Amino acid sequence: MMDNLHLWPVTLTLALTTLTLMPPRVTPFLLEEDFCPTEGGHCRCVAFNVHCEGLGLTSVPVFVAHDMRFTYLTLANNNITTLPPSAFLHLPTATLDLSHNPLTNISADAFRGLENVLQTLEMEDCSLTALPAALGTLAKLRSLDLRHNPLLTFLPTDVMSPVGVTLETLDISNTGIRQWPLALKTSIRLKKLLCSGNRLTSIPDDAFRTFAASLDYLDLSYNALRTFPDALNEPRRLTHLDLSFNLFGDVPEGNFRHCRVTLKTLYLVHVMMRTIPFGLQELSALQNLYLSYNPISSADPNVFNGSVANSLQVLHLDKTLLTSVPTALNRLTQLQELNITWNRIHYMDNYAINLPNLRDLYLDKNPLANIKFAALSGLPSLRRLYMRNTSLTFVPNSALGSVANLTLLDLSFNHFQALYDLGFPGMSRLQELRLSGNPLVSVTDHALDDLTSVSVLDLTDCLLTDIPRAVQQMHALRSVRMQGNDVNCTCDTLGWVKTWRENEGLLPRVEGACAQDDTLTIQSFIDNEGRAC
Repeated sequence: MMDNLHLWPVTLTLALTTLTLMPPRVTPFLLEEDFCPTEGGHCRCVAFNVHCEGLGLTSVPVFVAHDMRFTYLTLANNNITTLPPSAFLHLPTATLDLSHNPLTNISADAFRGLENVLQTLEMEDCSLTALPAALGTLAKLRSLDLRHNPLLTFLPTDVMSPVGVTLETLDISNTGIRQWPLALKTSIRLKKLLCSGNRLTSIPDDAFRTFAASLDYLDLSYNALRTFPDALNEPRRLTHLDLSFNLFGDVPEGNFRHCRVTLKTLYLVHVMMRTIPFGLQELSALQNLYLSYNPISSADPNVFNGSVANSLQVLHLDKTLLTSVPTALNRLTQLQELNITWNRIHYMDNYAINLPNLRDLYLDKNPLANIKFAALSGLPSLRRLYMRNTSLTFVPNSALGSVANLTLLDLSFNHFQALYDLGFPGMSRLQELRLSGNPLVSVTDHALDDLTSVSVLDLTDCLLTDIPRAVQQMHALRSVRMQGNDVNCTCDTLGWVKTWRENEGLLPRVEGACAQDDTLTIQSFIDNEGRAC
């Protein structure tokens, strides 16, 4: 053994080198079957999230001490009524979800251990009638969700003051409040305020003053505001405003004073407004405007003069009282989507719409009976056109022929009984044609000749008794929808498909059932019995 003493330093050196080169032990990513800091094994842990939702719990689980750092805890959808002192002491988390629990007793010390950790607290539908004092201890809280709580005593200042310094998002929708919560004056960083579905009839002029420099998103929809809030003149960074379903009527001029260069989205749906407000003219950043469900019967030709003409991209004027397409719309040079469905428009004259960048046009549910040949000529960028449920009795082919770049055309639920030759002239870029719900009984052999790029043809719920032979000219066709028709699957009606298959090669799939046997699909007949025709 003494003879090998001279080898020991070498052996020791190799061993130390091996230990040095071995990678350090990596703590495995926390998986569902790994450590979960709760007694009883009720909850499950995935990554650094603790899931205790929907377990029928009547009390907060006991959390054991640990050295892990969990970031999310959900106890939503249980039957928890009480939050005892130090309920979360051993589980400091950044997000806590207590939604949908009938909380009736919350200790003032319930959030001990979370004071400087908790950033998001979700308490939707927790049967709260007043804000618990425990909220006032959360010095780092940034987001608070109180939706669907019957708050009778609302937002006491002593509770809101400590969190008002950090709070950025507050949701008090559907809480039944009737008066503006004055305690919001303690907020100085609020960016997102949701207060929809309440019973507010007015808002103080200084309601947003303390956070006018930070407010970005405001939702006051579904209240009972009887006058347009002057308080809206103060926010300076507002980008999203929803005032829908209120009662204030027309919007006076001079509003949106400080957010005219920031406001991007504005909802004024169902506010009893009779005219499009001139105050919109100077909203130079406005991109999305929703004016649906208002008794607007016309628009001043100059209402869209000003900066908004070069910014607006989406405009909804559906379910109003318009009898024609307002000429004022033609000033909106950047408009990409226009929805004027559910109006009283029965006639479209030549060049009725001149919008060079429009891509989507919705004309559904208008009593349209006559569309002049050049009515759509001013829409060179139009890609999708919807004219469903109108009074049209024939395809306005001359008008459609001027819109060469259409890729989708929906003419469903009109009154077409027949499609005649060259029914869709020059529409070689169209990819989808929808004609469902028309009382079609006849399609001539050359009605679809120019539709060489259409891949989907929808003829659902028409009155056809066979597949129109006109589809043979649609070389890109991959799907024909024939459900709800009375197609008799016989060699007389479908025998021609065999020759078409031999000439064309790849044939489209035909959806629908045979009239004589609803368990036999049209496609099955074509693939099997049809080969023998």
